[in-house]
Amino acid sequence: MKLIKEIKSLVYKAKKNYRNVVLKRKINNFYLLNKSKIIDSALLSSLQYYLNNELSVFPYLFKNEYNKLEFTVTNENGFNYILFNGYKMYFKQNWSVLSCKSYIKTLLVEQDARSPHCYCTDNFYVNNDETLLDIGAAEGNFSLLSINKAKEIYMFEYNIDWYKALEKTFEPFTEKIQLFNKKVDNKSTSNSIKLDDLPELYTKKLFIKMDVEGSEKAIFKGMEKLLATNKNIRIAVCTYHGYNDAVEFENYFKQLGFKTEFSTGYMLYYFAKDLKPPYLRKGVLRVWR
Repeated sequence: MKLIKEIKSLVYKAKKNYRNVVLKRKINNFYLLNKSKIIDSALLSSLQYYLNNELSVFPYLFKNEYNKLEFTVTNENGFNYILFNGYKMYFKQNWSVLSCKSYIKTLLVEQDARSPHCYCTDNFYVNNDETLLDIGAAEGNFSLLSINKAKEIYMFEYNIDWYKALEKTFEPFTEKIQLFNKKVDNKSTSNSIKLDDLPELYTKKLFIKMDVEGSEKAIFKGMEKLLATNKNIRIAVCTYHGYNDAVEFENYFKQLGFKTEFSTGYMLYYFAKDLKPPYLRKGVLRVWR
């Protein structure tokens, strides 16, 4: 059985490496054929990165600054945790020490101010009079970063393994946190919830962080009344899961009277099934009135 698992792992790695080689060749060919036509200097620079560097989600050298960081992983009752922002942040119960260390570095890269995945800026961040809605909370890093900033936090995470880890991470903050083991959607069921069905949100100042692996449009549909009624809403939503998400989301919010801006730079979401030229995508859209 162990030998079979090892063989499957080797086959998977070989397929992944081959796919990455092919994709890198396509990206470089696209860049070389179109570099004189691309007027977006940030896109041009990001595409050029892959000429001399390995394929990666973030086409920026700053991410290498995190490679040598060391972290202490501690096991507590079957859950590994790392100190993050001064607090214990727990991981899925079956995760190895190596997986935890690798994952925390990815989180730090994502929220670096130079990253296209960074939700906040010096002028766009969670205020102490705002309720944070962390939709797609996963390990809860954004809520931990905001725990002393937000007035209160609603966290939504449908994955039961992450939800169990969140319960441990945020146990010291039960008076400030509400945890939902539900998917945020366009309807409320035993397993899902739409934001329009939370009437207390209509009168709160809201900061909404949304990273939901392609379910954004359903969430928008389920918060139409909230968006129309509450004039104190700011949103940071990921725009890289779908090929045209950045354009569609920006147009949607502009039509509702919101102001918008994108995070800096581009990212390569090479897991996407709809990946096509120019391959790189905007990472986060920030929205406010």
